[in-house]
Amino acid sequence: MREKWWTPWFSFGAVYLLWRMWLFFVAFLASLIIPRRDRYLAVVEFAENLPNWITVWGNFDGVVFMRIAFGGYGLPEVPFFPLLPLMMRTLHSLGVPLVLGGMFTSLLSILGVVYVWRELWKLDIQNKQYVGLPFFFLLLVLLTFPTAHYFTAVYQDALFLFLSSSTILLARKRYWLWAVMAGMLAMLARLNGLALFFFLGAEYMIEIAPRLKQNWPWQAPFETVIRALDPRQLFKHSYVFLFAGIPLAFLAYLGFLQLKFGDWQVFFSSVEVWNRSQLTFPLHTAWRYFKILVLYANINLVYWVAFAEAVFTAFYAAFLALQWGRIRFSYWILMFFHLLIPALTGTFQGMPRYGLHLYPLFLVLGAWVWRKPVWFRLLYCIAMLLGQVLYISAFVRGYFVA
Repeated sequence: MREKWWTPWFSFGAVYLLWRMWLFFVAFLASLIIPRRDRYLAVVEFAENLPNWITVWGNFDGVVFMRIAFGGYGLPEVPFFPLLPLMMRTLHSLGVPLVLGGMFTSLLSILGVVYVWRELWKLDIQNKQYVGLPFFFLLLVLLTFPTAHYFTAVYQDALFLFLSSSTILLARKRYWLWAVMAGMLAMLARLNGLALFFFLGAEYMIEIAPRLKQNWPWQAPFETVIRALDPRQLFKHSYVFLFAGIPLAFLAYLGFLQLKFGDWQVFFSSVEVWNRSQLTFPLHTAWRYFKILVLYANINLVYWVAFAEAVFTAFYAAFLALQWGRIRFSYWILMFFHLLIPALTGTFQGMPRYGLHLYPLFLVLGAWVWRKPVWFRLLYCIAMLLGQVLYISAFVRGYFVA
């Protein structure tokens, strides 16, 4: 029996409404219990007569995006990419308050994610590893992730997830030009968009060597690489030259900074405030966290934030190690570079929410949880929601945790 077209949307609508009510409920309880810190709160600059229960979703990075949308770039805003502020500015010109414009963009992006993930799920469910995984449960695993509340905030996470997932879908369907265009937009939303360049390269390798759908290139590494770089193959599959559009989008942003500030290197110097101005070997960063958490432990908020960053990073690293050779080659490559790029900056700051951008992560995680007994699925969801309580409470009350 053919499924009704509205079935996935009804399922998502019900789950999303319940989840959104949950977020507001937690935020309300947090306002009664936790004292508010006024730094980086959207209500300070961009309240626009909106109630506090709305403006709190524009805290931290949301304030920066609203500053860019309202008044353009200054030096402190340089590390933040322009796509989200541009969309917010457009809505603001139509009379939409900046906070609501950012939240509306996130909502539309999540609706887009539902459609794109539905199409990807149809492709991936044919793999025996994911057989039986219901689509609604895949969405549930996404929405119960501890930092998923950023999908409703004035943040670019929902927008980036939509664009990166669209790149994956379009590449899987071999619409290369559209895939590159979606990847370029993702690059203008987050630096992690560079990982999509490597994903497309991996999909190209699958295109020229169909057996990679079942086997990874490490089973015949030299043969696969030599074949992929063979000029005859490159010109036969000329779309591969389009992939340069993704790093070119990053260079275009640096060109804008050159015109704006007279120095494109301001992008790298501007992140010194977060100690991210130099490339750092990830193991060195891990050693730095070991010293913070073990050798010179000072139990305070900063300690627990660093602890959470280390835990999430360890989870991602373990996930990559366990999935080596087991999932689609291009999916693994995407996750590896998506997580490597921030890890090279010398800090794991933000890692608790970087996993939000990875469709393959939730596909594998959802299938794994679904194969477990009902009591385990329930326990998993409860544990994730408890994690959300901590992250939502800190976010709406002005305590930076991710």
